[in-house]
Parts: sequence; structure tokens; C-alpha cells
Amino acid sequence: MAKVSQIALFSLVICLSSLLRLAVATVTANPPATATANPPATATATANPPTTATDANPPTTTIATANPPATATDANPPAAATSTANPPTTATAKGKFIVEGKVYCDTCRIEFETRLSEPLKGAVVNLECRNRTDGRLVSHTQDVVTDESGAYKINVEGDHADEICEVSLVKSPRVDCNDPTEAWRKSRVVLTMKDGVNGPQRFANNLGFKKKVPLPECVQVLTEMGYFELNQEEEGHSHAP
Repeated sequence: MAKVSQIALFSLVICLSSLLRLAVATVTANPPATATANPPATATATANPPTTATDANPPTTTIATANPPATATDANPPAAATSTANPPTTATAKGKFIVEGKVYCDTCRIEFETRLSEPLKGAVVNLECRNRTDGRLVSHTQDVVTDESGAYKINVEGDHADEICEVSLVKSPRVDCNDPTEAWRKSRVVLTMKDGVNGPQRFANNLGFKKKVPLPECVQVLTEMGYFELNQEEEGHSHAP
């Protein structure tokens, strides 16, 4: 009985072995489809990528340089008023001037100022304008008095391009210095805007009265200035044969 069982078991093993060989042969002859044979279509970034802002037909966007808003510096800026378009009326445009100058005491009686000259407070001056052709008096100002520093200011109206205007000495406040200088008893000033001078101010040369008796210090001052040497040379030339 045991022998029969062994034979039956051996036959069963042989049968199973044959079936296994048959199965292996079948699988080798007809292998099943794999993922690499016919892979299913998958959505990748390169197959059918979605439309983005950088596609062939991107949406139109407005930028600052396409149609910039109009500014003050555009092709047609609003007209602006300037100072040269309608200049304000000034004193000189109306023909108003201010004449300034000084009056001094010539303490050395030499007809010009030195370091010893003294300002004359209370001196009186005025301004006259005369016709260039016939010397006829056209206008004159009221008398003006000098201040502490011997300075004065005279207000004059009108344009005097065709006239000769001069500031003149009228009176000295000092009895010891009331002799008008010959060279500087008058000073000419130009009172017109046609001479190319801008502004209302006009300056006259300083005017002087001579002291009756020169100061003792004048000798030293004039020597330092070489005034005496110049006079001696002139006298020498005048006495030459």
C-alpha cells in the first residue's frame, strides 16, 4: 500500500511539473501588455501646454509710454506770464531820478579833497536844468540841505535828455569855510534813460567850499602827495627863458 502511494505521489509531481512548463511556455509566447508598450496619454507641460501671458497672442496691456497724460511740458503748454512780457512801471520808466552827492570843506584851499577835508553839515545845494541850445532855464529844484556826513539827495522828475543839468552850491553853514571852489562849485549829471544807465540813482561829483585860512597840517599832507614838488616844477618852467 505504501508503495502505491509513493507511485501516485510521484505521478502527481510529474503532472504538476508538466503543467508548470506549459504555463511558462504560454507566458513567453504571449507576454502581457506593459506600461511601456502602449503607454496611456498623459498631460505634460510639452504636449498641450495651457495658454499663458507669454503665448503667441498675449492680452493687450496699456503702458505709461503709449498714451501719456498731458503735462505742463507737453507740446502745447499753457502760456505763462513773464516779467518781460508786461514789466511793472518803475520810477525810472516814469522819468524819476535820485541825484546823490556830498559837500566838503577844502581845509587846504587846493580845489580837491585830501584826508584833512571835512564834511559840511547844513550846506545848501540845488539842481538846475537848462536848454542845450540857448541855455534857457527849463527846470530847477528846491534847495536841499546836507546831513551829518555832508551828503544830500535830490528827487528829480521827467526825462532831461535835451538839457544840461547841474548841482550847484548855494550856501555854506560855516563862516570860516564859505568860499566856493572854482573847480567844484557845480557838478553835471545826466538825467535820462537814453544814456544806457539803468536804475533811478545818479551820482554827482563832490562839491566844496574853501576854508579862509588853510590848516597848518596842510603843508605836510601836500608834501606827502607831491603837490609842492609839482608846483615848483611848474614855476621853474614858467621862469625858464
